[in-house]
Parts: sequence; C-alpha cells; structure tokens
Amino acid sequence: MEPGIIIAISFLVVIVLALGGLIGWLIASQKGNLKNGQAKISDRDLLLLFDEQPDGLLSKQQIKLQTGLTSSEVRSRLQFFVLNKVLRTSYTNKLKYYYSLSNPLDKREGPALSDKPFLTVADILTLFKHFDYRMSLQDICMATRLPMQVILREMKYFEKEKVVVLLHTTTNVHTGETIKDYILQEPYRSNPEKFMDLELHADPLLEKIYDELYVD
Repeated sequence: MEPGIIIAISFLVVIVLALGGLIGWLIASQKGNLKNGQAKISDRDLLLLFDEQPDGLLSKQQIKLQTGLTSSEVRSRLQFFVLNKVLRTSYTNKLKYYYSLSNPLDKREGPALSDKPFLTVADILTLFKHFDYRMSLQDICMATRLPMQVILREMKYFEKEKVVVLLHTTTNVHTGETIKDYILQEPYRSNPEKFMDLELHADPLLEKIYDELYVD
C-alpha cells in the first residue's frame, strides 16, 4: 500500500476516534448538567418559584441568587423553557430580560402513578385522563416532578410512533405566542384503553430513554 494512502487512513482513524470521544464527552456532560441542575432545584420547583413572585417575573440574576444554579445552568434551563413555550420573555428599555410563566400552573395533586422513575405507558394514560386528554409539558412536570427533558424525550417517542401529536395553539395573533399541548391520535383518542396495548414494547424503551438522560 502506498505511504500516502496509509497516512490518509491513519488520519481518518484518528478523526473518527476523536469524534467518538467528543460525542461521548458531550453526552456525559449533558447528563451531568441535568443531574446537577435538578439536584439544586427541580424543574417543578423552578416553576413554583416563578409562581411565587408578586409580579410573576424573574431575571437570570435573580434565579441564580435564589437557586444556587450557575450562570450556564440558568441560561440552559431558561433556553429550554422558552423554546418549549413554558416561559415567555419580557425586557426593559435597557434590554434587561425577565421571564414569566406562559400559562398558570395546575397545582392540583397529581394522580397516583407507578413507582418507576420514568413515565410508563400506564402512567401516561392516567395523566391523559387526569388532564381531560389534553396536557402540556408543564402539566406533566407538575403532576410527576420529573425533569422536563426526560418527559420531552418520552413524548417524542410517542409522537414518532404516531400515538400522540403536539398541538400548537395561537394565544395571541399579534405577538404570535402559542401554547403546546399533547393530544392522543386515533385510534387511541376514541379508545384510550387501546393505549395499554403498547405497554409491553414501550415500557423498556421508556426506561432506556430515562437511563440515557439521567443514570450514570
């Protein structure tokens, strides 16, 4: 084999190994950030912190001081919440940003769920019934206390399987503000109990999703 070809192959191998290492580090870093941030203040408690404010508003600095989160953790959580329509932004003339809940919190006691650290198929069906078959990421978080990233990944699985669909509803035509709710697709909408047919196949996958995001 020509020396040039050997060098090229060696170079490609090094690049592949380096990329593999980088991806592994990013996954481990994301998992560590999720666990560390949730240990300081859970997503549910962070939502309640907004709800407790006299004007419903918090700035990044206020969140940092009241929660012990680092600047990067605050930024990451706020970006995730805003992207998923859980929070909305406001700003002053000097471009200081404040954040507030997009919708009021449902602080009712959640339904009885399984003792699993992730949402099982039976849990999700129970939640749909509890929320009259239309529920948001915020609703699920408040009822289960699970991290929103875990909930989102699980619900994306059911979207992919065409079991649920994410409904976008415009609440303000002038600003373009929307809310996002999960609803069941047919035939599960007309026959919710049919949802349980997915249990045997889906529950192990849902546990794997949780482990990938949250377990060392």
